[in-house]
Amino acid sequence: MRIPLASHAGATTPNAASPAIRLPRMRRRATQGPRRGSAGLVLSDTPARGRAARALLPRRARAAATVVTLDELATSLDTLPPRHAHVVVAAASEAALGRLLPLASGAGAAAVVTLALLDAAAPPAHAATLRRPLPSLRLAREESVRAGRLLHLHADGLLEVRHAVAATLPSDALARGWGAGGLQTAVTGAAGLPWAFGDARAVTAGGASLGNLHGRAGRHLDVLVVDDADEAADALAGEAAALGAAVLHVESSTGALRRLVPAGPVAPPPAASLPAAARQWTLAREREAEPAPLRPAVPVPRALALPPVDLAVCNPIGFREAEEAAYAAVPTLSPLPLADEGADARSAGAPVPSVRLPRQGPLGSADVAALRPLRGVIDRACDHAGPAGRARRIAELTAAGVPTVARDLDEATRALLGGDLADLVDVDPTRLAGSVAREQTSIAQRRASLERHGPEARWADLRVAAGIPPRRPRTVSVLLATNRPDHLAHAATQLAGQDHAHVEVVGVLHGEAFDDAAAALLPRALDVPVTVLRRPARASLGECLAAATEAASGELLAKMDDDDWYGPSHLRDLELAWVYSGAELVGKAAEFVHLAELDVTIRRFAGGAETFNDRLGGGALLISRDDLAAAGGWRRARRAVDRLLIADVRAAGGQVYRTHGYGFALTRRGAETHTWDADVGYFLKQSSLQRRGLDRELADLA
Repeated sequence: MRIPLASHAGATTPNAASPAIRLPRMRRRATQGPRRGSAGLVLSDTPARGRAARALLPRRARAAATVVTLDELATSLDTLPPRHAHVVVAAASEAALGRLLPLASGAGAAAVVTLALLDAAAPPAHAATLRRPLPSLRLAREESVRAGRLLHLHADGLLEVRHAVAATLPSDALARGWGAGGLQTAVTGAAGLPWAFGDARAVTAGGASLGNLHGRAGRHLDVLVVDDADEAADALAGEAAALGAAVLHVESSTGALRRLVPAGPVAPPPAASLPAAARQWTLAREREAEPAPLRPAVPVPRALALPPVDLAVCNPIGFREAEEAAYAAVPTLSPLPLADEGADARSAGAPVPSVRLPRQGPLGSADVAALRPLRGVIDRACDHAGPAGRARRIAELTAAGVPTVARDLDEATRALLGGDLADLVDVDPTRLAGSVAREQTSIAQRRASLERHGPEARWADLRVAAGIPPRRPRTVSVLLATNRPDHLAHAATQLAGQDHAHVEVVGVLHGEAFDDAAAALLPRALDVPVTVLRRPARASLGECLAAATEAASGELLAKMDDDDWYGPSHLRDLELAWVYSGAELVGKAAEFVHLAELDVTIRRFAGGAETFNDRLGGGALLISRDDLAAAGGWRRARRAVDRLLIADVRAAGGQVYRTHGYGFALTRRGAETHTWDADVGYFLKQSSLQRRGLDRELADLA
């Protein structure tokens, strides 16, 4: 759950109720006698913002301040003192703060840490949000400046810079699949950093880390991502290999993975520990002796070559209807005039880019925001230096939900993107002129991109390639409570159509109207694990759902209804929204309603998807087991349990997120058959679009 800013202000003791992050023992000793340096430190995403942030330091700390940025890694973090008087961590947006985590991991501790959101063009509406408690925090103060907002964090002694930055991420970010999926990684160089965006465990390594890579990574290392342009690349790779870690060699110009050395000891484990073996390897290099043999590199499938997209930036949050009939190009090269193919396209009546947003590095929040009002992006090979750069840009755009057209993909780019995503971006640009078709295109593209290029998927595949044991996948437990035997067959059909790979179903037969044949229907119709419970009619709906939760084994709980319609990707989309939003409760609004009495499908509430708001349908909710418990569980109510859950999540400090409404259609057969007694007229007044029959294509149910 998020920690309201007011709960920190004026606190004089640590948050003993939920000490999510603890200072390492060595740091705690330091805080007992607050010996701190007098110099300041600035960590920033760009040099220009770093220079602006330096002015935020007190005069004494500013004089000898060091500025370290993502674009200029000339300063080795290993040469910095472990303690500072004041550290400023500056980025354009809260989302971009996560990209500075690898730098923050080497910044040590400070008496004051300031999180600065500095974007003069578009000042953020609020300061960074603390989503987890910080140890020994006694004051958090917001401040407005001309270019943005600041959040000053003070501690009783010294505050770890890494902890301060990580506190802006969801408290369960690693469980949601952010970062390297729980692996301990170290990265070198600018090309290695994108592999660690949003990873609270990742650390940076450099030439000064030689001989101490084991200690730098917290006495354990799973993966080293090494920039081949780094002068110490070979030495660091050898040390990591001696530690039994996998080594990923990335290309400095594109950040794409070139080769992989699997994990495992170089030779049968000697009596000495692996850290000792690493020190012996380094000493051998210094004596110019023959180093220990490295494991042979293995070929890297093109599907794994790109760094994962940054979920904090490249996500669909904020998607909206196009406000301008314009298309953009987002080249990775410097601005170029439109190629001849643009004239050919114009003469044929096809749209061409009219807005150009050159961006050589990863997409930023401002880039995504600038694209939101446009119909989409038309991407062409002439805007990129090669397949890797182009594929990476398309993956970022589509993950962000920006409708993207790329019709001239070569085989290398298709292999990097993956066949599904490559096919989905090969779309007629005129399709984006219609609002429904544009949104459906965006949904299909973002789903394919996030499931292929999101950090969880990328690192899961890399685990296999690197010889690291895989993590157990998350399971979604569907909770289905019904008191209508005649609806069981329909519910079974909707459940059987779900294409989520890891699902179980817990059905609750509510009342005495169910015979043995009805009880056997769900297990017989579904090829996923099914548990069937019985509850008497006197039990409330909330009690039925609580019993289903108790019987479920999944980490995520999805509530579905027995008479509604669901598209095959419904559960996948809810889980993706739970991952990228960081919200405790996610769901879909009942945008599409089938009025059975009239046999009409309507659409309502077309605006407001992909935002944090409470308008969710009770049959399309998803929450983690832990967050449900933190909210107090299901209320023992006979109706409106969904509204009560939303209120309880809010009261517990959680967030509620509404994803797109496609793949879910509410069914109304008359007010007397539902726990919600709204009549047909109520829905007709809200409709912005009406179609005869159950329009599966409109609601994306096919």
